[in-house]
Amino acid sequence: MDLSDVRDFAAKYTAAWCSQDPARVAAFFAENGSLTINHAAPSVGRGAITAAAQEFMTAFPDLVVAMDGVDRDGDRFVYRWTLTGTRTGAGGSGRGVRISGHERWVVGPDGLIDQSLGHFDEAEYARQLSTGIPLTPPDRTEAGDYFFTYINKVPAGDIRQILRAQVEDAMSSLRGISEVRSRHRYAPGKWTIRQVLGHVNDAERVFAYRALWFARGFASALPSFDQDVAIPTAAADGRSWSSHIDEFLAVRAATIDLFQHLPAGAWLRRGMASGRPCSVNALAYIIAGHLTHHLQIVKERYLH
Repeated sequence: MDLSDVRDFAAKYTAAWCSQDPARVAAFFAENGSLTINHAAPSVGRGAITAAAQEFMTAFPDLVVAMDGVDRDGDRFVYRWTLTGTRTGAGGSGRGVRISGHERWVVGPDGLIDQSLGHFDEAEYARQLSTGIPLTPPDRTEAGDYFFTYINKVPAGDIRQILRAQVEDAMSSLRGISEVRSRHRYAPGKWTIRQVLGHVNDAERVFAYRALWFARGFASALPSFDQDVAIPTAAADGRSWSSHIDEFLAVRAATIDLFQHLPAGAWLRRGMASGRPCSVNALAYIIAGHLTHHLQIVKERYLH
């Protein structure tokens, strides 16, 4: 098999690991093929490999495996992966893990795996089972370039805590704006402050719904959200400023609850929205950065 064929093979192997059907994993091995994970005794034969895969699938009912790449190394192929899941199976800790590793394959003439030597960091795996998955900022594959305008405004730290902390910061700014001042535009044709916060609330609902959609495993693409269509029909200036603030608090409370209770495997799920790929993880950062972006505009352009 050439490298392009092995990459196609690896993509299907990855899908098998995500299927909760361990026999699908074993089907990628030769009849007497073997799978060795770290320093454990090898699982030899499809029956034993099925049992080994079943252990992981039972331990992590929401198991997601992502293929990070495939390369050739002499007469072997190196398949790199990232496993994400929540250990909620019998006796599990209920903690999420996201661990990367690799398998070194010997592929036989029949196109199946004769030998796989797998490795991952057992110490880091044990640490995550004890303390939980470390959440990290999205990389460039997790959202369109435009959204990094928002993502890059989010400080380091646990994004769930950042979403909570933003509430107090936002209130210190928003509560200081009077009902009269909230109708202000900094230039003709620009939004009023009421329209800005109405837009923030609308967009947060849209981003959170996208996160819910992808997190729950739905595969269909979601449409674009056009702010220029939404603003004229929202009638934001016909409502009190205080009602917009109350709505922000209600929307953000729902957003916090959504992300606080996501299973670990859901964070790396992704789908298509506005014609671009986007991960659940990225959407959490987009929500936080979008608020920061608009609060900065209010402070710099409306309140000075």
